[in-house]
Amino acid sequence: MPASQKVLKNLHKTFSIEMDKLGPFETAPTLGIALSGGPDSLALLTLAETWTKERNGRLVLFHVNHGLRCASDKEAEILSKSMKLRGHRLHILKWSHHAPPSTRIQEQARDARYLLLDEAMKKHKVFHLLTGHHQNDDEETYLMRKEKNSSDYGLAGMSQLTYLTHCRVLRPLLSFRKETLSPLIETEKPFEDPSNKNLKFKRAQLREEKNLPIDLAPLKKKRKELEIKAVRFLAKHMVLSPYGYAHIAYAAWQLEDTDVQNLSLSLIIRHVGQANYLPSASSMKKISGIKKTPCSINKTHIRLYKNELWITPDGRTFPVIDIQKGTTEIWNRYSVSVASSHTLKPLGQKGWGEIKTKTKTNLPYFVLKNFPSAWHGETLMAVPFLGFRHNATSIQITENSRKSILAELFV
Repeated sequence: MPASQKVLKNLHKTFSIEMDKLGPFETAPTLGIALSGGPDSLALLTLAETWTKERNGRLVLFHVNHGLRCASDKEAEILSKSMKLRGHRLHILKWSHHAPPSTRIQEQARDARYLLLDEAMKKHKVFHLLTGHHQNDDEETYLMRKEKNSSDYGLAGMSQLTYLTHCRVLRPLLSFRKETLSPLIETEKPFEDPSNKNLKFKRAQLREEKNLPIDLAPLKKKRKELEIKAVRFLAKHMVLSPYGYAHIAYAAWQLEDTDVQNLSLSLIIRHVGQANYLPSASSMKKISGIKKTPCSINKTHIRLYKNELWITPDGRTFPVIDIQKGTTEIWNRYSVSVASSHTLKPLGQKGWGEIKTKTKTNLPYFVLKNFPSAWHGETLMAVPFLGFRHNATSIQITENSRKSILAELFV
C-alpha cells in the first residue's frame, strides 16, 4: 500500500527541521548531493528536491564511480539517464586507479570519494554537500569504534556537519532510521552495492547481526560539551603559524582535564600532519612522557621547548619534487609556483647551515628544517618563509591545507 500523505509530510517536515540546524543557507540555496543510486541517497534526493524548491534553490548532483565492479560504468549511465528524466544533470566522478586496491578497500574508496567530491564542489562553486548517512549508519560506526576501544569522543559516531577543504559535508538524515525512509522511494529502482552484504566487510557483518537501536544522544551531547571546552582552550592558548607548525602553553594545557588535553592536541596534530582522521587514543598515550622525550604521532613531531608544546610536521614524510618552469605543484600543504625549474625539498641541516648567518629568526631549528626550499643542483636558491632568495629567484608559495584546525566541530 502506498505511503500516506501524512507520513510523507512528516518526513519532509523532519528533514526541514534537521536542515535548519545545519544553517544558515543562502537566500536561494544551492546544495550538492552525493548520489550513489542506492535507496538512502535517493531518499535524500527526494527530500532535498522539495526543500530547495520551497526556497527557490537548486541541486547539483554528483555520482562517484569507483570502478571496482564490472557493473559500475553501466550503473552510472543508467543513473545519469534516470536523473535527466527527473530534471537533473548528474556529474559523474571517476576514481582513476591502475588496479583496484587489494587491502583497506572500503577505507581507500571512501578517501578517494571525498577527495573527488571536494574537488567537484570547488569546480562547481557549491559549498553545501549532502550525504545520505542515517541513524543505522551512525550505530554501525559506534559498534565498529567500540570494538577498536575508541574513546567516548569517537563513540559519539558521525558528526552532522564536517568540513572538507572546499566545502562542508551535511548529514541531515542522522535522525532518520533507514526503514522510515522507504516510503520516499516506493516508485524508485535503487542500486544495491553488493559490498553492503559482503561479510568480509565489518559493516556488512553488523547489518547481519541486526543489533537493537543504540541511543547515541548522551554521547553526542558529551562530545559537544568537550568540543566547546577544546575550542575555548585553543582560542586562548594556541599559536598556529601559516608556516605549518603550532605551539601551545604547556602549563595551561596541563591544567585542563585529560579529555580536553587530548582533543585540543589531537585537532592540532591532524591539522599540522594534514591527516584525514584524528590520532588514535592509543597513539596519544605517547604524550605522557613528553617532558623527557619528543614523540611522533600521525606525521608530526611533538616536543616540549621553552615551556611550550610544539607540534611540527615530520619532514621525513615530505617528498623531493622537481618543478618545471611556469608550473604549479602541491608540496605538503602548499601550492608552489616557480619561474624556472627547481627541486623542492625540506631545508634540512645542509640548507640551514648555508643561510643561518644571513638570516634573522628566533625559530628553533626543529621548525626551520621542515621549511620548503628551492634548489638548483646543490645550490640553495630560495627559502621563501625566511625571505632568502639567491639572485632574486622567483618562487610563490601559498597555503593549500586539506584539513582545517576545527574540521569536525560546529555540529
